[in-house]
Amino acid sequence: MTNDLIMPQSRGNVLVVGVYLADKPNLAAPLTQSLLQSEQWTVQCQWARLGSQLAEAPLANQTRLNISQRMDKYVVINLLLAEIDCSHFDYIFIVDDDITVPDHFIDSYLEIVSKRDFSLSQPARTHSSFIDHYFVAQLIGIESRLTNFVEIGPIVCFHRSSYSVLLPLDEEAPMGWGLDFIWPVQMNHNGLRMGIVDQFPVEHSFRKPVQYYDYADSDYRMKKYFESRDHLSYEQSFITFESFPLT
Repeated sequence: MTNDLIMPQSRGNVLVVGVYLADKPNLAAPLTQSLLQSEQWTVQCQWARLGSQLAEAPLANQTRLNISQRMDKYVVINLLLAEIDCSHFDYIFIVDDDITVPDHFIDSYLEIVSKRDFSLSQPARTHSSFIDHYFVAQLIGIESRLTNFVEIGPIVCFHRSSYSVLLPLDEEAPMGWGLDFIWPVQMNHNGLRMGIVDQFPVEHSFRKPVQYYDYADSDYRMKKYFESRDHLSYEQSFITFESFPLT
């Protein structure tokens, strides 16, 4: 008779990629630790470091790219993804370096995403977070929503069914501004579902947004970007097709 423990079989592979500002206060290290807590999925975290300050272990072990000059976020994310065989992963998360997630977030979140067949998704934001679009604020009593909008950050999740549609990220929107009004057009054209998970929201209050890049420049580039691409308006985007209550 053997005393060997039988380890649960992984449900699949998850990739987390992000950019952290090494010379600014950030939460990349504790966030990485939280995301690696999964008991159901095999998770890899791959970060790009922007800045001169070197990271300490264990974050240094999760840092794949070291970039000293200023670069736009989604350009860097594409550099990370280009070095990785994305077909190996069932889900890819793109995360910012200034959020806090609930314990065992990956397991809890992907349980709902899988159940609702969301190919593109995001967790809602807590009410104490900085919020750009109040459509993504957590709805109390709701598990998740089938929507026409998923925000570009601070955390967004891609299922493998969306990779060929949305990845690599369009660098004509180098900070991501505007992609969340174009993604619904692409998702709908390919018959893919997108949604927001309210049950497990993220906290985004550590650092005020748009502190370290130019708002006016990003806004101008977004409007130019829209001129040549099919996109939805705010009114067309902020639509919930179906809500799934907590049971």
